[in-house]
Amino acid sequence: MIEVKHTQKVYSSYKKHHHDTLSIATIQKGKIQISYDDHDSFLTPNTLAIFNPYENHKTTLISPDTEDYDIIYFDLESTLKIQQTETFTPITQSLISDPSLVKSFASLVVSKDDKEAEVFLENLFEKYCDMKEEQQVPSETLIKIRDYIESSDETLTLEALAKYANLSQNHLIRVFKKEFGLSPHAYILNHKVHKAKRLLEEGSTIAEASITAGFYDQSHFHKAFKSVFAITPKEFLKR
Repeated sequence: MIEVKHTQKVYSSYKKHHHDTLSIATIQKGKIQISYDDHDSFLTPNTLAIFNPYENHKTTLISPDTEDYDIIYFDLESTLKIQQTETFTPITQSLISDPSLVKSFASLVVSKDDKEAEVFLENLFEKYCDMKEEQQVPSETLIKIRDYIESSDETLTLEALAKYANLSQNHLIRVFKKEFGLSPHAYILNHKVHKAKRLLEEGSTIAEASITAGFYDQSHFHKAFKSVFAITPKEFLKR
């Protein structure tokens, strides 16, 4: 999904060109001028330079002491899958100074992990792409997702639920919480706790109810149960 390139010491400028990938770059020291077809920007430390696919640009070295230039190439097929579009929706800013994204990018340069790359792109697209079409998810679809949670005997993860819904994880969190007042994770946890409560009422032991409902950590089960019902499972049985 990604290719990472590191240049310790930057000596060269580059004539006008483009990439067939979404490309994002940063530097740790120095200054680089980036000239797009319609404007110029200056890349400095703690900023991300954005090169949308097939966007013409050239780079001019401004500071001779420019060092540690990192660029990540995100293949187009993967970015389209995350955006859930047939054509790429451009990022609206050529330079981004968002501290959380800069930090995530630095971590991704080291890890080169595809899952981490997906999360980074989801956050980036949510903040800096005009994805208005993606915001609309019919209530019937969300009800179907909710019913899937309630009917499933498996311990669902956010990743599995997003795959079932054919939505990005961030998008699913946003629209699900807007519809039901809880994030998918909170809704799943709440459903598991209520399932455990029914099992206790039917005569199961605390350990049996915990495992059957999908809790494999007793302390987590006790904490979740108390957060919903304001008493521990043991206190519930006594009552």
